Amino acid sequence: MKCQFCEKKATHINPASVCDFHYVEAYSTQNIGGVQVHFKKMLKDQLEKVGMWKKEDETLDQWHIRCKERFYGKAKKKED
Repeated sequence: MKCQFCEKKATHINPASVCDFHYVEAYSTQNIGGVQVHFKKMLKDQLEKVGMWKKEDETLDQWHIRCKERFYGKAKKKED
């Protein structure tokens, strides 16, 4: 059975026949203070809170580099 939105194999059949990607897009939420929040909004809010969301004047490549530098910098500090 195929996903109703794309050609991938449907891995979920309830409430709809969808692939993993489309299931997460439609149904993945987090309960925050009793409110269901879509995972992408929650992720964006958290990244903004720690200053890691993409800056307006930043290219995607620059953003990825900044994220990698921050991650590897923190990982290195934990090893020391």
